[in-house]
Amino acid sequence: MKSALLSGVLFFMALLLGTYSTAFAQVPDWWIGPKDEYESLVKGAKKEGQLVLWSHPDPVCTPLIAGPFEQKYGVKVEHVEYTTAQIVQRILLEGVAGMYSVDVGNLSVHHVPRLEQRKLLKQLNYRENVTTYKKVPKMVSPHSTAFVSWTSPRGLAWNTNKVPKDKVPDSYEDVLNPMFADRKISVDTDLKEYIILAHRWGMEKTEQYVKRLGDMKPKFHPNNTVITQMVAAGEAIIAPGVIRRIPLMEFKNKGAPIDWKPLKPIVPVDTLLMGVMANAPHPNAAALWAYWAMGAPDFLQGMDKCGGYLNVMVPGAPNADAFQGWDLEPFDWEWGVRAAKEGFGEKFRKIIGLE
Repeated sequence: MKSALLSGVLFFMALLLGTYSTAFAQVPDWWIGPKDEYESLVKGAKKEGQLVLWSHPDPVCTPLIAGPFEQKYGVKVEHVEYTTAQIVQRILLEGVAGMYSVDVGNLSVHHVPRLEQRKLLKQLNYRENVTTYKKVPKMVSPHSTAFVSWTSPRGLAWNTNKVPKDKVPDSYEDVLNPMFADRKISVDTDLKEYIILAHRWGMEKTEQYVKRLGDMKPKFHPNNTVITQMVAAGEAIIAPGVIRRIPLMEFKNKGAPIDWKPLKPIVPVDTLLMGVMANAPHPNAAALWAYWAMGAPDFLQGMDKCGGYLNVMVPGAPNADAFQGWDLEPFDWEWGVRAAKEGFGEKFRKIIGLE
């Protein structure tokens, strides 16, 4: 009897031990860092139980994007939608007040140095811990405080009812066809695509092009979605510099007379970043989310299901094959810093006639 009882106890203990070791041994393929570091993050994140994410897209996409993370790690993601400009402003205000509520936020390339200077971003071991970095070194910021979470290729949107097929521009030079003059072109006032192109074109060529585009007397608007609406409605008939997913996923798929294509010879790619806050209220959950979003296929698959968000920098990512053979120019980290410091945007807006 005692022998049977002892055997039963030993079996139960072995079962518990096996379950415990299995739970902590299931390190995902994308994690290449120390196993104990991953296990510690998971344990800490589960204990914290929550993550505050300031980001876009729309919070209705949260189950698609954050659902797999919540299910795997038992951490509730509180997702609040803000633009990157709003996020940075709020992070700076929290820094001044010394009261911190956000764990992870969306950023743009030119925001990173400013937040680093104020010691508001946390350095993480992206290079050492996540296999994606080994495949795509430019995914991580120079000081390892942010990474490219998804990308927005910019190209041409046009009204398919208003522009004949044989007149649809193929290149940036084609956009300057006189048939599109006098407010038939709509242009985003951030002019970010030209800031990105200037890295390859050089400033002189880019300034000349922006001047010629301004001479076409385009319509201006600060919102890419509104610009797309204008094209779909025929208020403008073409718009260079439009983010790919907006006309295709939000308009064309619903029957609007609009389409999108990359322009030759170079496709400027805006990069949307994520960074963990230095004073994150849930530091383990924040770090775990950042590593997961950079490395796990679930994140990009969720972004794709959300409405065609993609990361063209990651081989094999959803929709990335649509850009095979194209000359892509992602927003370079160092170039973004220089653009912010030297005011490229302000300079281009003055040349095109906005300031």
